[in-house]
Amino acid sequence: MSSTLARRITFADVPATFVELLDFYADNLPADACWPYPGPVNGDGYGFVRGPGLVSPLLAHRCALVLILGEIPAGLLVRHSCDNPPCINLAHLLKGTTLDNMRDMVERNRHRFRGMTPEQRCAAVPHFRRECHPRNRTVVAPDGRVWPSAAAAADALGLYRKHVARRCERGADGFRWLH
Repeated sequence: MSSTLARRITFADVPATFVELLDFYADNLPADACWPYPGPVNGDGYGFVRGPGLVSPLLAHRCALVLILGEIPAGLLVRHSCDNPPCINLAHLLKGTTLDNMRDMVERNRHRFRGMTPEQRCAAVPHFRRECHPRNRTVVAPDGRVWPSAAAAADALGLYRKHVARRCERGADGFRWLH
């Protein structure tokens, strides 16, 4: 189902039965309410549309917005202003990029780190702890020279930061982390 996110969708791809459903909703449901898709939903709660001539199902909210825009180019997302995945109300749908969608998630406090302090977030994802990250660890060379980070050592030695970090992690060539 995730492949439908990147696929270009045009008005011609939307089954006529879906267009009829939206017309019925527009005539019979409040304009500001969520309009839940009555058909099948995927594991994330998004409705999907099957129809004659469709090789694979289309996400219902993408089909709905196509009716206004005419097409959704490949790679663009359709976002919900209501945060309700099965909603197909045209007033609740916005086109956008993955970055827009991530910003929505953070602004609406729907991310996995909600309510955590920066220290708690770092503790929850150990490889991003400040003291463990190569950009924040002090590097000691075999000859005793010291740099505040792998990037600084790499600049001084004419190497890639990643190579310095790997040498420190493996203890190769006498390089090591100070702490």
